[in-house]
Amino acid sequence: MRRALLLLCVAGCCLSGPGSSTSLPEENGVLQLKKENFNRALQQHKQLLVHFFAPLSGDAQRLALAFRGAAEQLIGSEVKLGVVDVSKEPKLTKELNATTPPLYGSTRIRRQTQPCRPCPVFQNSASIVTWLKRRAGPSADIITDLNQSDRFVASEELVVLGHDLERGRVEVFYAAAVDLPDLPFSVTQNQNIFRKYDITQDSVLLVRQSNPVQVMKVTSQTSKEDLLSFITVHQLELVTEYNGQEAAAAWKAE
Repeated sequence: MRRALLLLCVAGCCLSGPGSSTSLPEENGVLQLKKENFNRALQQHKQLLVHFFAPLSGDAQRLALAFRGAAEQLIGSEVKLGVVDVSKEPKLTKELNATTPPLYGSTRIRRQTQPCRPCPVFQNSASIVTWLKRRAGPSADIITDLNQSDRFVASEELVVLGHDLERGRVEVFYAAAVDLPDLPFSVTQNQNIFRKYDITQDSVLLVRQSNPVQVMKVTSQTSKEDLLSFITVHQLELVTEYNGQEAAAAWKAE
């Protein structure tokens, strides 16, 4: 059976005793991890993002490049990146529950005393770094005026703008932003922006090429999963060329 790509984010915490000073093998700034040195990596690094890969997978090669690029940008930070070859480390892969991903791969985040939980599928080095930054917070920019809003919606092909979200609802918005690191997210309470787009408070607006395309009313019942589904479904244009990024987005939308 074909083994799909896996990622695992491991935050090492609550460790007793000092970490070992023995150096770990690296290639291009990325740790080369095995069962016998995995716990040592946890002890030496506060946060560890690990790519569990199958050598013959096309996605594995793409993510290997993304990891190298992200590792360069993360030099001096608390986060270290590593890789595990699942064909050579089946016991470690099974121990960390990194054996049954969706077709296009999955990510797991795990603290030493907690089970793994899902994380995004990364498209490139920028999305890895953005995801890590958004986890640390804040996960969305704050827009205060119309000029700033115009610059934001023109900055990328598709952006996500939250309008005057109440406390519990803005937390759902921030959580969704963490899970979609390839899209820009901002929030605003500016009434001029409301009037420009003819929308009310507690709304999430998708803007494509500076033109509003979809709006979602956010209520106290709206979950992060509801918002993710709304964004992901409308993220794809009606007619688009099929590629790896679109495939990952389509998988998330199901």
